Amino acid sequence: RIGNVLVRQLLEAGHQVRVLERRKRTSLAGLPVQRIEGNINDPKSIDTLLQGCEVVYHLAAFVSISGGHHGMVEKVNVEGTRQLVSGAINHGLRRIIYFGSIHAFQTGDPELEIDENQPLAIDSSVAYNRSKAQALQFILNVRGPEIIALCPTAVIGPGDFEPSYTGQMLLMMHQGKLPLLVQGGYNWVDVRDIVQAALLALDQGQPGTAYLVSGHYASLTDLAKMVQAITGVNVTQTLAPDWLVHLGLPFVRLYATVTKSDPLYTREALLALKEGSRHISLLKVRKAFEYHPRPLEETIRDSYRWFKEHRYLP
Repeated sequence: RIGNVLVRQLLEAGHQVRVLERRKRTSLAGLPVQRIEGNINDPKSIDTLLQGCEVVYHLAAFVSISGGHHGMVEKVNVEGTRQLVSGAINHGLRRIIYFGSIHAFQTGDPELEIDENQPLAIDSSVAYNRSKAQALQFILNVRGPEIIALCPTAVIGPGDFEPSYTGQMLLMMHQGKLPLLVQGGYNWVDVRDIVQAALLALDQGQPGTAYLVSGHYASLTDLAKMVQAITGVNVTQTLAPDWLVHLGLPFVRLYATVTKSDPLYTREALLALKEGSRHISLLKVRKAFEYHPRPLEETIRDSYRWFKEHRYLP
């Protein structure tokens, strides 16, 4: 989702844009961009992508809340990053703007404030977290191109053409498909706020630096209340007991396998919600990019407006 919103803003700012995509995406249909079908792990694809470029935004990632997918999470997130950096050095690019994740940092106590000095989750048992930590550690030590790393929290907001985990959650809340909520919460950040920081990162920011790009913390119950207040739809605010949620994990996984769909929740997702920090420092990103996240209520309202305009909802 970040990619298509970013592309639109880059075009609006007058930049020429070339995109590497694993498959053609409807979100970019009709836009005046050069589209290359390829693979982040393929040197030829990288070479074609970077020919004649000055700056590259690295958004390619394998996002997973259900394990390492037979090594693909590490292959894309770590090895793919190494491949892109190698190509950027060979082509003499001025700057790489890398999109990391809050998941690259160690978490635990949700009441402790997190900033960019938080240790990386290099040895995490969660494959996705570990891969993003390893990729971030690698890219911040690159010599040659200037490196800016933007590490968002849970991305939410309009422009979600292929609904992400957060987009699916909003749709399911609206459609009454979530009979119970799980405990915990997360920091939610509007995709448009991330993109605004990314645009400024073309020339601003301290090279070799990571920036946490966060929004506002809300529990799933808080989120459900906001959705109900904004849409007028009755949304459950009943919390499932922990024992029931964990008892259901094997059945949720089995259903997802049979239906070839994403699981409704996983062990990794439950852990993220349980450990999601309520306090994430904005000092560094605010100083570098004059960053001020919009209210979460505005994000939710605009998300539902977008879903309706694009017929995801009646």
